Amino acid sequence: MLTINDVALIFEVTPATIRLWCEQGKIMTRCVGPHGDPRFLHEDVAIAYLDRSIRKSLR
Repeated sequence: MLTINDVALIFEVTPATIRLWCEQGKIMTRCVGPHGDPRFLHEDVAIAYLDRSIRKSLR
């Protein structure tokens, strides 16, 4: 499981951007950590990363 900070590092964006993407449905969260923070499955992050890469290449 990955934290918001982990995912932000992967995408090279801020944690606030990851929170926004969660609200927009661009990246899925599967469970919540002990302090209410979302957690991400590696597979979901990989799918979002590939989707983002494909969209960037089509511009």
